[in-house]
Amino acid sequence: KLNHTGFRKILKKHDKLASSDRGSKFFKENVEKSYFHKSKEINALVQRTEDIMINQLENGNRGRAMAKLRVPPLGGVSSPWAILASGWLMGAIFIMAVVAIIAYEKHVGEPCLYTAAKGNHVDIVKYLIKECRCSPMTRSPLYGSVPFLHYVASKGLLDILKCIVMNINGHIMDKHCCDTNGRTVLHCAVKHIDVVKYLINECNCDIMVTDKDGVSFLHYVARKGLLDVLKCMVMNINGHIMDEQYRDTNGRTVLHCAVKHINVVKYLINECNCDIMVTDKDGAPFLHYVASERLLDVLKCMVMNINGHIMDEQYRDTNGRTILHCAVKHIDVVKYLINECSCDIMTPDKDGNTILHDVANKKLLTVFKYLINTHHYPMTTKNSGQIGAVKHVDVVKYLIKECNCDIMTTDKDGIPFLHYVAREGLLDVLKCMVMNINGHIMDEQYRDTNGRTVLHCAVKHIDVVKYLINECNCDIMVTDKDGVSFLHYVARKGLLDVLKCMVMNINGHIMDEQYRDTNGRTVLHCAVKHINVVKYLINECNCDIMVTDKDGAPFLHYVASERLLDVLKCMVMNINGHIMDEQYRDTNGRT
Repeated sequence: KLNHTGFRKILKKHDKLASSDRGSKFFKENVEKSYFHKSKEINALVQRTEDIMINQLENGNRGRAMAKLRVPPLGGVSSPWAILASGWLMGAIFIMAVVAIIAYEKHVGEPCLYTAAKGNHVDIVKYLIKECRCSPMTRSPLYGSVPFLHYVASKGLLDILKCIVMNINGHIMDKHCCDTNGRTVLHCAVKHIDVVKYLINECNCDIMVTDKDGVSFLHYVARKGLLDVLKCMVMNINGHIMDEQYRDTNGRTVLHCAVKHINVVKYLINECNCDIMVTDKDGAPFLHYVASERLLDVLKCMVMNINGHIMDEQYRDTNGRTILHCAVKHIDVVKYLINECSCDIMTPDKDGNTILHDVANKKLLTVFKYLINTHHYPMTTKNSGQIGAVKHVDVVKYLIKECNCDIMTTDKDGIPFLHYVAREGLLDVLKCMVMNINGHIMDEQYRDTNGRTVLHCAVKHIDVVKYLINECNCDIMVTDKDGVSFLHYVARKGLLDVLKCMVMNINGHIMDEQYRDTNGRTVLHCAVKHINVVKYLINECNCDIMVTDKDGAPFLHYVASERLLDVLKCMVMNINGHIMDEQYRDTNGRT
């Protein structure tokens, strides 16, 4: 019967091919490797052909049917027509297979190339491409519109792929052979190492070829953790995996891309001698990147590789930060570094900031509590003078109540924390501290080295000023060590909104004797350089332009003597030009 066994008998019967050297060679090269010899689908097709011949053409007479399917018996006269007939039969079977596939395409809608490839029918694929001019870039919605070429690569069908490559003269990496995502056939074959080897070694495919997102094949393999494929490529480039030419568009090496796959990382470090301090284009070393991404297992692998010297100078980044600084958000990594690697939390970066200050700065209360409660570091230790936790009220509460931190502790410039908070306008934090000291915010002990109260420091933040005046009953005439009251300080700075707030609070009595400074000057004198404040005081607060200081100099004459023309014009308009009237002379009768 005409399966591969029958086919072998045919070849033996005719011209004694199997017994001659030439015939034996032909048998091994063309029969044993024949697609018909190996294919179960072809055997099934032959079986169906026999069944049709027996049941439909010979009415069930197997002998007669098989006689027509067989060649003359051994020992008979060899006729070239018999061999030709068997060839016709084989050709007919092949054509039947092609016709069946094409008919299947019309019935199901599946392109014939895909059908032939699924059965691994190399000869049929070759026939469809060469004779029927089917394009290897044919797409089918049944397969997500993936081109046939990429489908073959993704399924690891190496024989089919070779057939296609031969037919397109090896131009497999050309632009027109990319899929809709810009991926080459190399990207699609990534899970099949035999196909990858063939594409790299035989087709000279570039491992740095990118998809439309700029991701190179090499980095894609690393990112997917495909170690065997990566090894294949490393061997192909003689281990030069860390060279500049093998970085991606972000300057990342293959080590950066493989970061989530510990087996790949181990291979790259141990076998390829990749440097764990290699940086990306932003200057971030791989070691610090691992810590910042909370990849504890990968970190442990590297710590073991450098014998625990993780805090050495050579393992700092360009900002002088240790790995501990980078791991600050991840308490499990922090615990490992402190407990297992003996990292010191008071190790500063080049700016003098320790992890303790970083934790406070980033509002990481859980990590902060762990550091304070477990390691009992004194809170008097300072960094470069910055107040770390200042913007985070929950951290501040914890530090004041649980750690007994002094709110008058100063930075390197001598600024107390209390005054720093007021200066930054951090009202919620300020309220927390006021509650803690029972409202004694204006006491002498809560002044800075210049004798300024928290009110002086908050001058630019009207919400804080309102709170201090209305809720804390702060006196607007409180003075600093130079005797400058807060009210006059505000006027001198031209802070109109803050001034309005205070005027409302004292019901407009801004010109009363009690609201003069130690030189007898009113708020009008102090605001003289700020025309908007002067206008407000004259027009809204009815301030008298002839009010005098302790030397008897009226405000009007003071303005003229100081050459403040715009302010003078404002006042002249306000008195309708009567500037030369008797009432507008000073005590010496001068106009």
